[in-house]
Amino acid sequence: MIKINKIKENAILPHYAHEGDAGVDLYSAENYVLRPGQITLVSTGIKLAIPKGYEAQIRPKSGLAL
Repeated sequence: MIKINKIKENAILPHYAHEGDAGVDLYSAENYVLRPGQITLVSTGIKLAIPKGYEAQIRPKSGLAL
């Protein structure tokens, strides 16, 4: 089990959007306006305690092009 703590009050905890989903949805804790080609760090407002031997991956959501 992975422990998840909010570090910002407005953070949304990751969760499965639909039964059978392979991964959880991750949310931004802030609103951003990006220009085409712009790169920025996005705050999720959470921190994870990932056990030794495990990893977390951030992947594009199906149906969205990055």
